[in-house]
Amino acid sequence: MVNHVHHKNGKFRIWSTYVDDFITEWVDKETIIKHYIETSKAAATLNADINIQRAIEFGCSAGKPARCDEL
Repeated sequence: MVNHVHHKNGKFRIWSTYVDDFITEWVDKETIIKHYIETSKAAATLNADINIQRAIEFGCSAGKPARCDEL
């Protein structure tokens, strides 16, 4: 499942295979780039929060069997 970009007459739209529909209107290149940056930033923030919680709970955020034994 991914997003991909369509181009027509100098404008762009993002199609999402998650929802099988466009998630933007026809917009300029900068708006598409901004969308990708914001989406990546949100995903990175969520990943960091998950890793922090795992580190609090287990002392290390790595999953077993790779989890560190020495802290």
